[in-house]
Amino acid sequence: MAEYSCRRPLRDLLRRRFTLVRQAVQLLLTIQSSFSRTSGKQVSANALKRMSPIELQALFTDPNTRCDAPTQYTVWLTVHEQIREIE
Repeated sequence: MAEYSCRRPLRDLLRRRFTLVRQAVQLLLTIQSSFSRTSGKQVSANALKRMSPIELQALFTDPNTRCDAPTQYTVWLTVHEQIREIE
């Protein structure tokens, strides 16, 4: 029983990491989808990861999306940092 109780915190931490990874993927997919809908083009997740928020904002012509995409990206950066901290 003691061995089980020692593993539980690690398992909970790994579950939290998994949840954050899923959230990070969803954020990138949301940005990709917005870009695709507004431009008719596609951008890879790797390309998005290399961009700064200002570069990302320049991809969008619609003022609402220009505001929303960098916000989503900033949240992604924060989530990604938390994932690295857990690791």
